[in-house]
Amino acid sequence: MTISQPAKQYPLSKDEALIYDWRIHSIRQALKQKGKATGPLQIFDLQELDHLDQYHYFGTKACDRAIDRLALSPNSRVLDIGSGIGGPARYISYKTECHIQCVELRKNFNEIAQELTQRVGLDKRIQYLTGNILSPQVIDALLPGSFDSIISFLSFLHIENRDKILEICFSSLKENGLIYIEDYVANGPLPPEVKTTLEEVVQSSYLPTRETYRNHLERVGFGDICFIDLTTGWKRWVKERYQKLLQSKEESIKLVGEDVYEHRSQFYQTISDLFQSGNIGGSSIVAKKPCVPKINQVPDTYLSSVTPVYSEQYHFFLEDGSLLALRYFKTGTIEHYSAWWSDTKGYSLELINTSEHQRSNQHISITNNDGTGSICLPEANIEIQFQVAAEFTWAVPAEKNHRAVIHQPKLLCTVYTGDRTQKGIGYCKIYQGDYPKFWGYHFVHAFFPDYGIVWSAEATFGQEKYNYFKLLNTSQTEKEILLNGEDSYHRQTSAHARIQDKIHHFKFDNNAFATWSSILRNQTSTMESKLCLEYRPAILEIDNQEVGEGICLKESCFGTIT
Repeated sequence: MTISQPAKQYPLSKDEALIYDWRIHSIRQALKQKGKATGPLQIFDLQELDHLDQYHYFGTKACDRAIDRLALSPNSRVLDIGSGIGGPARYISYKTECHIQCVELRKNFNEIAQELTQRVGLDKRIQYLTGNILSPQVIDALLPGSFDSIISFLSFLHIENRDKILEICFSSLKENGLIYIEDYVANGPLPPEVKTTLEEVVQSSYLPTRETYRNHLERVGFGDICFIDLTTGWKRWVKERYQKLLQSKEESIKLVGEDVYEHRSQFYQTISDLFQSGNIGGSSIVAKKPCVPKINQVPDTYLSSVTPVYSEQYHFFLEDGSLLALRYFKTGTIEHYSAWWSDTKGYSLELINTSEHQRSNQHISITNNDGTGSICLPEANIEIQFQVAAEFTWAVPAEKNHRAVIHQPKLLCTVYTGDRTQKGIGYCKIYQGDYPKFWGYHFVHAFFPDYGIVWSAEATFGQEKYNYFKLLNTSQTEKEILLNGEDSYHRQTSAHARIQDKIHHFKFDNNAFATWSSILRNQTSTMESKLCLEYRPAILEIDNQEVGEGICLKESCFGTIT
């Protein structure tokens, strides 16, 4: 089915023809070389064509990721937005036997998509709609509540009106339906020259940060939102794609001509440079359309004065100067996973950020017992092995049963990321118990290589005030001892205490290396707490004399828990 388009959409400009038309010519040429220009095809014939059939990064591996996250089956009805020549739809339908409705702007893409789909015998399960997804005609053709899942690979970055496209997706999904997106994201404020390159070369006039993207999703009603960072893999993939094109210059020119080759070469180099610059990244995003709640339906915990909480949080200062922070946080209404990485030059990545009422899979796997432990982030390809070099416990006054909080301020770790291995030092805090509904705290943990470790907090749980200041002296000239501060308090960029009649000032500079924040919010919005992390340089002074310089993680959280 084809929806009529505004006249300005066709014919394509020269640049658009160089970007898009070469793919159609190339796939026909590739099939001709295999002796399969016409007649029936097997799905494997198209898989062998790789990026000519799958326009997005990592091809069928990305499709497998979507299949897994969406739990697709023969009963699933799926909407594919920006379906290209149908490669993802064909592969996904072949693997799962699901039914897919494709929407693609370009008529010539859909024409070859329908031809190839018929030749592999999947035309009964895959339909194609030509038109602008934002147009009234396409919106009318997509009946509300008619899809179990939505997929989109590298298409939303070309759609400036992010709220509008997400509203269409939300309307098209059934209750409890899921959307899976792989998309570009901004790693922070974009320099003007990067914005210009994105608009003129990539045809992307709007690129939100992960936090802004999350706000778009929440604004239209999505919940259980999960961001998983794909930047490391994409950065490598686009660089290798450019290098492979250079190495196959002669063959490529024979296939597509010199003009297309030169355009492809410049385009691939630009994309690689954008990722290498650190200004842009990639994420997979999964979000759910929640069921319409019954009037006045709130969780039982909302009516209680206390909430059961379980929390494990870790962070590691690595030998290259970077920070890796992660946590698992659970109440009766939310299950939150997050992981964040930052260096000292302002470059940071949100590796995982999800708050799901019922988790779809285990985003972070943790074991911590008998003085050793391990952490695995399978989606980020990170593994951490650690030894507990120091552990202390004490109870929090506000916790109903006075259960002890476990502090492990000195973890000796090895972090494996792909083919790289690093040593580091870290911190862990584990607590479980019944906590008041309203809470707020500042917490900071610092490592001073030549002196020791400081960790300090100032908190309010309900009506209970709670603070501490701990110094673990780890200098090689003294025995490692724990010193407890008295009369401790926090300011915005410092913490203070008296230890053995000496005034200790722990200062964390105003200029953070990087910051990260997220709203911990449950499906019914009866819980809302803002969590902020900051990676900062630190200075320790005793009686106004500087004794150490180091680094610290500052954390704050304020709101409600249910």
